[in-house]
Amino acid sequence: MIFFKKPIITIVTLLYINILLAQSVDILLKTNPLLELGINTKTLALKGNIKEMQEHLFVIDNQEHSTNDSVVVSNVYKFDPNGFTIEIEETINNLQTKNSFFSYTNKGYISHIDIETTPILQDKDSIAIKSDTPVFSTVDYKYVPKKNILYKGEDFTEKLPKKTTIRKEYFYHFNDENQIFQINDQNIDVTTLFNYNSNGLLKESLTSKSGITSHKNIYKYDRNNRVVSIITINPDNATKFPNKETTILYKLDPKGNVTEKKVKTYLYSPKGTKKFIEGFLFLYNYTYL
Repeated sequence: MIFFKKPIITIVTLLYINILLAQSVDILLKTNPLLELGINTKTLALKGNIKEMQEHLFVIDNQEHSTNDSVVVSNVYKFDPNGFTIEIEETINNLQTKNSFFSYTNKGYISHIDIETTPILQDKDSIAIKSDTPVFSTVDYKYVPKKNILYKGEDFTEKLPKKTTIRKEYFYHFNDENQIFQINDQNIDVTTLFNYNSNGLLKESLTSKSGITSHKNIYKYDRNNRVVSIITINPDNATKFPNKETTILYKLDPKGNVTEKKVKTYLYSPKGTKKFIEGFLFLYNYTYL
């Protein structure tokens, strides 16, 4: 798990892709395809009785240098005593803050989210201040299991300034080992296939849009079966080389919780050489019960 051209614009886009994966879409603290069905400390593969997790995102260069003023996103995840996320506080630097409040089904899947988004405005002296007119929205989910397929319907409703509802539909296909081997996003015609190793860990995933390969993820683990790296490759049918590559490297604390995640993206030339495009550093801190 967990799951990037202007850095701010890119991150904001990612945060809007899916409210459940907005834990940086790729927070991927565990490579579990079921991540978006329920957000809790178990799903996130966190160890110990964690009350709160803080996530800070910085921009880095190819030498992995960062500055304190390069922070892009700061998130705080609050968990109840059972490990379920009850609130996420997101702050996108100089753009907006967002508070999400979660409810669950009796199976631990997210059933409802209340969201309050407040734009951050700049006054005449370039001082950031919160707007007095937050935007309220909700997300509702419906799950229907049938013959090794789980259907999920998602309704995102924005209440202000104008009420609009966007509906999305997903189908999760399970094998005999109760592992997800395929996810279909009906709305945008995207299919993701999952391949597992002999230990039942996710080895590769392949995503296609309208039958054309979009990207491939390769997952690596340490001797304790903890994910330590993910490589995302975007193909380019015009050459024998990939068009784009993103590497994600994790650092773990003694408990096995992720303390650091580095994301670096490269583009390939037709000759196969790759050039650094952008990089991000995620830092995590935990508060225990």
